[in-house]
Amino acid sequence: MKRTLHPPVFVASAAFTLITVIFAVAAPSSAQATFSAIQEWILRNASWVYILTVAIILLSVVFLAVSRYGDIKLARAVAKDSSLALFVFLEQLPLSTITSIIAIVMVIVFFVTSADSGALVVDLLASNGAENSPVWQRVFWSLLMGVVAIALLLADGLEALQTATIASALPFSIILLLALWGVFKALKLDATKRRIRYQTITRSAPPSNRESWRRRLRNIVMMPKRDNVLRFMNDIVLPAMHAVASELRQQGYDADVLEKGENDEISLEVHHHGEYMDFAYAVWPLEQVRPVLTSDELDNEDERRYFRAEVFLREGGQDYDIMGWSEEAVIGDILDQYERHRQYLHMVHGIAVPGAEARPAPRSRDSG
Repeated sequence: MKRTLHPPVFVASAAFTLITVIFAVAAPSSAQATFSAIQEWILRNASWVYILTVAIILLSVVFLAVSRYGDIKLARAVAKDSSLALFVFLEQLPLSTITSIIAIVMVIVFFVTSADSGALVVDLLASNGAENSPVWQRVFWSLLMGVVAIALLLADGLEALQTATIASALPFSIILLLALWGVFKALKLDATKRRIRYQTITRSAPPSNRESWRRRLRNIVMMPKRDNVLRFMNDIVLPAMHAVASELRQQGYDADVLEKGENDEISLEVHHHGEYMDFAYAVWPLEQVRPVLTSDELDNEDERRYFRAEVFLREGGQDYDIMGWSEEAVIGDILDQYERHRQYLHMVHGIAVPGAEARPAPRSRDSG
């Protein structure tokens, strides 16, 4: 009788599995710590070996399966017609009829979604980036792309379509090079912005009363609801923005306060006419989930939800919350961010700070 069991392999594998299971059941905390330590060591010291080994084994198996040494003969089928390679491969698997039908449906879905995405991109470019363009316009571009593909197929089959694709890629590559230059320019500006963010700039003075630290602690542990944040934005942030905008207008700047945006955000915008970037300081009510601090909070995710009054600038969110700040503190934060913006414009465009040329020169000790 043929033996179907290899005792050394079976006994060793079963023993290792049983020991692991017993250890995990008897001491779950220790088991979790042990497994986490092993995983961390592998990720830190041997992750590249693991990934490389898996990749080599997977690629080797696929190569052997479809090569002349395997049972899946794709070379002859591809030589006759490349479109049959997928179905020749599926014939080697069980339920080849069903998998072939599924493959055809997936190919259709892939091409339809790709064509739809392409038509949407063309429509966005043709409408100057408008997201809500007319429906007939999107339908027009979709039909036009289909008509062009049909015309090329009728003209000379698949080769004409491939030739047109390659020919149209040449001018598009020039556009990609220009876009790449724009990306590098944007990254350079972003790096400048980040350097300014960490430079030493005069900050607004914190409150000097003895209750300041208690108030700060309350703001840290407070988990307000959406209504509380909206009330704070309306009672504190909005007057602060109006005060700064009014003062800027008196200084000759074009400043506006936009109330109640699409997501209930409010913003202060200072328009610098010309090629210079405008300044925008916005506050958004964003929903967050408080970290689990006690075991009783594990199953109460709804109770751990709260809102933050987060600051957003022109380049995006700043990841800090001003909920509970006083009006003077909000004004100070707006001025700090505007000062950074002015410094950024000075470093990028070499703009002198208005009024600097009007400052009197310091008097020497010898002058009377």
